[in-house]
Amino acid sequence: MAPSERPWPAERTIAAADTSGPHFTTEAILDAVEAGKSDDTVIALEWTSSDLVRDRLTTTRARSLFYCAAGSLGWGLPAAIGLRLGNPDRPVVALIGDGAMQYTPAALWTAARHDVAVTFVVCTNTKCRALQEFSEILHVPEGDYLDISGLNVLDIARGYGVQGHRAESLDDLTEYIRSGMSATGPRLVEILQR
Repeated sequence: MAPSERPWPAERTIAAADTSGPHFTTEAILDAVEAGKSDDTVIALEWTSSDLVRDRLTTTRARSLFYCAAGSLGWGLPAAIGLRLGNPDRPVVALIGDGAMQYTPAALWTAARHDVAVTFVVCTNTKCRALQEFSEILHVPEGDYLDISGLNVLDIARGYGVQGHRAESLDDLTEYIRSGMSATGPRLVEILQR
């Protein structure tokens, strides 16, 4: 591909994120991921909370950020595995909401069985936000049917053979992402989200 003659866009200014925890803002989590990833990182994004702020992630290479634009549910986990298989020389990070993870958790077994080196970041807010938004649009009465607070993301990962870790801080998350750049198998980190 020939280099573009188009000038780079002006430097963007992004407001500082609220970094107080132990439940972190979407912006703070994205900033922690940004600090830990490399320019070569490929990101599979299925995290509804990040829809309006995903520009906090910097991509400098083509084919580095993938997300489902049509609202498909459960796309993120298997897509991340496919992205790694298709790009074996680039690290892959999957940013997934805990609700989205529940659609295709068996993808973790595939990653474990075939040693597919993906770092899965599961942002836990104990909600199925996509379904919550659909329910509001369709005027479905509110109820506890979207409460997924009883699910344990780390136990689910371990059950499928994937190493799990809970990030207790944003620095912990950044370091986990950074160490995943050279991982040889799948790993999953959970971070609590507001």
